Amino acid sequence: MDNHSDTRGSAVNHPGGLLAGLLIGGLAGAGVMLLLTPQSGKKTRVKIQQKNAARPFTQADRATAEEGLMVWADDGGAAA
Repeated sequence: MDNHSDTRGSAVNHPGGLLAGLLIGGLAGAGVMLLLTPQSGKKTRVKIQQKNAARPFTQADRATAEEGLMVWADDGGAAA
């Protein structure tokens, strides 16, 4: 009598199968993303730049940026 549980098909016994599945799933997801993208990256960047150029920089934007810099500096800045 064998007291070991049946682990057929588990990732523990077949780590290569798990990695292959993750790789195939990632490639399939990337392919679907490319097919469903409404426009090119260049067009999207231009659109974002135009939208930001039309919006004035406010005091709230400045305060948010300064707060982010303070947090970054407290965390060690570029050394982190």
